[in-house]
Amino acid sequence: MTNPKKYDEEVGSFSIVSCRDRRNPNFQVWGAMSDLGCRKKKIKGFKEWVIERMNEELDSEQNQAIKKLYIIIRNMLNDLRAQMIKSGHKDFDHDLGPGQWVKFCMDFVKKPGCGIEVQIPEEIRRVFPNIRTPFYLRFPYEEEEVGGLSLNPDGTTNELRVNLKHFMSDFEQYKNVLQHELQHIVDKGTSPDYTQNNLLLRYLGYMCHPGEIAAYAKEFARRYYKLFPQDKELDFEKLKSYFFQDQSKFGPTGTILANYIKFGERTEDLVGKYKLDNKTKNELKTCYDSFVFTLKRSFLYFKQTSP
Repeated sequence: MTNPKKYDEEVGSFSIVSCRDRRNPNFQVWGAMSDLGCRKKKIKGFKEWVIERMNEELDSEQNQAIKKLYIIIRNMLNDLRAQMIKSGHKDFDHDLGPGQWVKFCMDFVKKPGCGIEVQIPEEIRRVFPNIRTPFYLRFPYEEEEVGGLSLNPDGTTNELRVNLKHFMSDFEQYKNVLQHELQHIVDKGTSPDYTQNNLLLRYLGYMCHPGEIAAYAKEFARRYYKLFPQDKELDFEKLKSYFFQDQSKFGPTGTILANYIKFGERTEDLVGKYKLDNKTKNELKTCYDSFVFTLKRSFLYFKQTSP
């Protein structure tokens, strides 16, 4: 749970920033600067400056460690799926009953708790001391999301959960979500506020939290990179066009992308429908701008590292 006072002061929340923040290393601030005219600086174009900062950060220990951890877990999932295909195992798209789940755990995982220990190199643990030993790739029976990173109250993590539904038929979705969840090792996320009766306010704080913006941007940027690897930069209009042709291609998280688009392009409709005040209206626009900006920046990560 994010400390409320800390959240109000945290970079990327809806606090006021100025062009003087251009040297702040947190890219959520860059998104918040988008309406301030900072892009119009004559000395160096805003776009060129972002690419320069991106190049600097691509060599950071955290980015390199996340990439290595992603490859390790991706390969584990690849191997597991190959075993399932070889054995003629069917997908769980339509029915994952207790019997099927137990059989899967016994046939393929062969460990108590249906979890496989991830052997994490010391070089990654040195960068992320919050990863506990042992750390498990776990396949729980009642996992609602495609995947999830378990975070303990002290900020440590000891397992990554994977939902078996669609594991065989839409494996790319798991790779996208894996990018999302591993980003939370760096950018701690949050959860929807289920005490809110207003449906929009229930999810606004969640989707507009800096950690969730960073994670969803990483997830959708990888998807865009795999769809359009030849593009030099992410074209948000192109992404929207592809998305609205068939939203089902984006799986369960397609709703999230649709909502980010609504925040920025149907703001007035949302204000009227949910009786929002001006402060919340501005938060919607800031959230949208930050997401689009971070999405484009995340695409550069995949363009230059190709994980």
